[in-house]
Amino acid sequence: MEQPNAKMTLTNFQKIYQRLYNCDCNLETLEISLADIVKVRQDKSKEIIIQLTSLQLFSRDVYMLLTKSGGRLTLGSFETSYMRMFGTAIQPKLYGFQSVFTLLQAIPETVEIKGKGNKQILILNKELYGKLFHKIHILILNSTNSRYLGLLLIFK
Repeated sequence: MEQPNAKMTLTNFQKIYQRLYNCDCNLETLEISLADIVKVRQDKSKEIIIQLTSLQLFSRDVYMLLTKSGGRLTLGSFETSYMRMFGTAIQPKLYGFQSVFTLLQAIPETVEIKGKGNKQILILNKELYGKLFHKIHILILNSTNSRYLGLLLIFK
């Protein structure tokens, strides 16, 4: 999304959606079909805001870390690298997961886990890798799951 906190007004979101897909964005479809990706809420001024869920914010962070690491990173060095880049430890329980491994398994649109045991490697999902534009990263692409509706959520 266009702000670092991955949220924008409904008006701005609709403009971007219209520009990308040449059709209007249906708010009801957005709320129902993409509930695990975005949340729709009102801010203090009663303006409708579209914001990525906490799991998708984590996915964005993993995407940025793996991109900076050349598209791959060992699982053993992941937590240290994450802490170094974002200044905070990963807390899987905040996302409803028991371990970092299960948290990473929950974002297959971003990361693939290859290998076994202490030789596991995190690889940026091939559908995402290389999909960079000038200062704009694509966070979510078409998936085999049709509920994503081909929606691109973009941020600088």
